Amino acid sequence: MSEYTAQRDAIKAAVTGVANIGRVHDRPRYGDFHDHYVVDGDDGWTVPHIRAWEIGLDDPGVVVERLSAGWRHRYRRWRVSGYVGLVDAAADDPVDSEGAAVAAAIGGASYHLITELAGSVADAIDIDPTLGGTCLHLHAPGDGANAVSYAEPTPLFLMGTILCWGVVLRFTTYTVIA
Repeated sequence: MSEYTAQRDAIKAAVTGVANIGRVHDRPRYGDFHDHYVVDGDDGWTVPHIRAWEIGLDDPGVVVERLSAGWRHRYRRWRVSGYVGLVDAAADDPVDSEGAAVAAAIGGASYHLITELAGSVADAIDIDPTLGGTCLHLHAPGDGANAVSYAEPTPLFLMGTILCWGVVLRFTTYTVIA
């Protein structure tokens, strides 16, 4: 098994282990929206809704630096993208120029859920900074700390038309290769 495959599988296992995570894909998905992103209300919500995560490489995906005696550093930059959209007609979110449909589609419950899930995913990945021995340790982008970083969830149009909340977690694996 390649280093990439071993790391990807370890990340997927960590993300999949988070309670009520939804669908987890080991690559970005493009295609039939419903089959890849929608769960059918079997996790406490009574209606089908968007709850999905994609694992992929960030840009640039891999950076290799030469060391002495033929050894090299390899930094692999990972991205875990999450999407949550629940119908929340009772949301007290402010209604913008798009009207009540926007507030209903990305209501407060969706925002709070994706924020909680993002924290749980970050913890699940960060708890084992070697990803099961597939790398030496994790780096947060830019500062070199052992950590997974992410920003506040933002509203976005998934597949061009479906409004939901999205969040991106970023981290870098570090290995030394011959």
